Amino acid sequence: MQSAKLNVEAARKEFYPSLDINATLGLAAFNPTYLVNIPKSIAYNLAGELAGPLINKSAIQAQFKTTDALQIQALYEYDKTILTAYLDVCNQISAIKNLDQYYQLKAQESKSLDEGIDIANQLFRNMRADYLEVLMNQRDALDAKLELIDAKKRQLNTVVNIYKSLGGGWK
Repeated sequence: MQSAKLNVEAARKEFYPSLDINATLGLAAFNPTYLVNIPKSIAYNLAGELAGPLINKSAIQAQFKTTDALQIQALYEYDKTILTAYLDVCNQISAIKNLDQYYQLKAQESKSLDEGIDIANQLFRNMRADYLEVLMNQRDALDAKLELIDAKKRQLNTVVNIYKSLGGGWK
């Protein structure tokens, strides 16, 4: 954005006449007979430099409008980048909260299934259930614990992603 602002300032300065002082001596004349007449030749050179912005006014205005439009475009791109980053961070904060709730529910489910394993073992010992039910309960509890681990992993990955989105990082 700073670059676009400086480009607009440079285009704005093109509207003003310029007078360059340099080490060369230039002779310019509209008529070849004045080439040998040094004061008139230098006067034509100076007149060309001073009148240049008046002669090229429409080209200078077009360049100014172009650089002004580019500055506005850079401003919109900057705003878009800020909004995108803000939305990304908000989405990740929401994801962290949702994953925390999901983790809590999976923890409750895992606890309930562990209690179910104890009940299935008691039923098996009292010959009220066969061992297949005990194995099925253990399998369900294992699946719930794996989902619990996956939920925690996704939650921690989201925390890392939000840290990176906010500009954190490591070497």
